[in-house]
Amino acid sequence: MKKVRLLITIMICTLLLGGCGESLNKKEAKQLKENAKIYCDEVHKRLAQEEKYGNAVLLEAFVYYIDIYDNSERPDAANVYSKYQLEDGSIIYFNTMISDMKGLGELTDKSFYFLPFEEREEQYLVYREAAETGNLRGDKLKSVGEGVYARESETGASYYFMVDIDNIDTASTAEASATTEVSTITEVSTTTEMEVSKPVQEPLKLSGNPEDEYVMTKPEYVETEKYILFLDEGIKIYGNTPELIAYVMELTETEAGLTLNNDYGYESWGTSGPQYYYDGTNFEGVDPNCEKFHIYVVPDEISVPCSMPSAVVLNNIDLELAAGEGWTLVHEYTHSLHASNGVNLGRIMEEGFATYVCGKVTRKDAGIPFNFNANLNYSSYDREITRDNAEEVFKEEFEDGWENYLYGYRFMTFLYEEYGEDIFHDILKDATLNPPEGVDHFENKDAIPYIKKHTSEDVFIKYGDWLVDNKEMFEAWNTVDVESLEDN
Repeated sequence: MKKVRLLITIMICTLLLGGCGESLNKKEAKQLKENAKIYCDEVHKRLAQEEKYGNAVLLEAFVYYIDIYDNSERPDAANVYSKYQLEDGSIIYFNTMISDMKGLGELTDKSFYFLPFEEREEQYLVYREAAETGNLRGDKLKSVGEGVYARESETGASYYFMVDIDNIDTASTAEASATTEVSTITEVSTTTEMEVSKPVQEPLKLSGNPEDEYVMTKPEYVETEKYILFLDEGIKIYGNTPELIAYVMELTETEAGLTLNNDYGYESWGTSGPQYYYDGTNFEGVDPNCEKFHIYVVPDEISVPCSMPSAVVLNNIDLELAAGEGWTLVHEYTHSLHASNGVNLGRIMEEGFATYVCGKVTRKDAGIPFNFNANLNYSSYDREITRDNAEEVFKEEFEDGWENYLYGYRFMTFLYEEYGEDIFHDILKDATLNPPEGVDHFENKDAIPYIKKHTSEDVFIKYGDWLVDNKEMFEAWNTVDVESLEDN
């Protein structure tokens, strides 16, 4: 594998509320740049050992550091995005996730998870421009010196670096593969092979009896036909919890009108998910290619509930399904169904769909309770939406993220009520098959052309009028199913 030019872009992104908001100092920036070079070299060496990619030419790469919990000692993970040209002239991209980053000296082959993916040139161009010029999708970032650009957001701050290394010896990788560096890698590989060959931890067997309680004394997992439930130490479940989860997932799929689609953007974390949320040695060999859906249950201090196309993260309270707490699973699983079937469509449409489906599921007489009233949860919306401002408000990227839920729930209800059960699917399919040029990640405004195409040019005027006429539908006291209001 030849190495022609290595372009390293470093992004540090705080993903959850309460993240870092302070600028990096010069020493921290220098260290991260040095680490990024090492990460890119390590990824390149490992790919060079693969017969399929051995003669590929590395064109460029960038590193995306992830600091989820504002840990000042080290990032929690890094993604190395690399662009290669194969022998036939075709281009292939890799997203290599480096997890469990306890230190550069402790990286082993199992720390690296390679995911080849196609057609990501637009994503490269967006991030390169941010690193080179401080321009991110038209927004000018703040220069904080040392070639660093910062982006403040409600979730913290993102920092963009770039290191440009030209005229790298194209034989350096080949020489390394034949000498000392390959022997180091071989030793690591041998160690990893021995570890993987250990028996895979057996899944936890449950009684099926709702009266039986199980409290985890160590990390355990329960495997079903459709999903795998990963449980941290201290998590409590019941004998029938897996059956109730499967039932809630089925209810959600029915009301969402979607099933998991492994063929579209299914960002499989594989072993990286368990390594990320639990100790890296746990669950080794358990569904490494994420062929089944993953549910990670962790303490509140580890993560809030969230979703990916191939997994959701829940807290212990969310497994109290018989006590009515299954609505969080409904909401997050709806996000996974959406994300595994198409583009995100912006926060309003994303949260609007999840809140609407959650409202439909929790209003059903489904045989299990749900301690959730969508109207009560999303009733306190102080902003007045009318025919005159509905579209302009939709275009906003709200500083208060909660407004995505409040506007989204009302707007999605309107779309379904006025345009039928297929309206969201039609918009999603069109935007996925025909994405807007130059848009890597949808903002609210990017969804408008698709919404109008499948409704009408004056859809937001109609929405404003409809919302005024149906204001009572969203009052906290109103627990009536919205479909029945139309019938009356």
